[in-house]
Amino acid sequence: MQSNRLVRLVETVLKIKTQPHQTRQQCLASLSIGKSQFYYDLQSLSELGLSIKYSNHEKAFLIKKEPAFTIPDLALGDIVALMLSVRQQVLTARNDFALAYASYAALCHIIDALPSKTRKELTNMVDKLVVRDGFGCHKDILDKLQEALQDRNRILIDCQKEGEKVLRRYTADPERLYFKQGSLFLDAFTPESKKTETFRVPLIKQVIKTPFFIPR
Repeated sequence: MQSNRLVRLVETVLKIKTQPHQTRQQCLASLSIGKSQFYYDLQSLSELGLSIKYSNHEKAFLIKKEPAFTIPDLALGDIVALMLSVRQQVLTARNDFALAYASYAALCHIIDALPSKTRKELTNMVDKLVVRDGFGCHKDILDKLQEALQDRNRILIDCQKEGEKVLRRYTADPERLYFKQGSLFLDAFTPESKKTETFRVPLIKQVIKTPFFIPR
């Protein structure tokens, strides 16, 4: 399999995982490929055990089946080295949020399987070295924003936008997270303004999940 096609297959998985609920048109546009090529790539991924299907209910492509593997005998030093590698990758992938977040999420998945004391210490290290230095915010903020995108949850955001003197609370329907000019941004529809607004994530002080879901 040619290397450029391998890269495209990886990008397909990353974009569907980190930018969920895209329509067919949005998905094809973000990958810069045609419809026939896209479905050919989905077939290739299916042969690897990863099933991606279009949901008429969700009106988006969803990962229905994904193989999971256990990494045996992974030493603490290996995990720390991996953490520093992810930190460097996030710092240098400022034009590709999907790749940066996928690397971070994979690291967190490994750490979550560790004993509680070690897990707590390494989670704090990830927060400081990867999330704050790389994404420019706290781990809690990043995780809640991505979770809201995945689950299509309406959220409340406490944010002091640039040029404003006071902290304001916004009701927001998250649309996408992305890097621009070295900083992380969130595009979200705000019912009050009836339009999509842009929030600089490092300026967000709190994210509160609501029981409401974004209308399809």
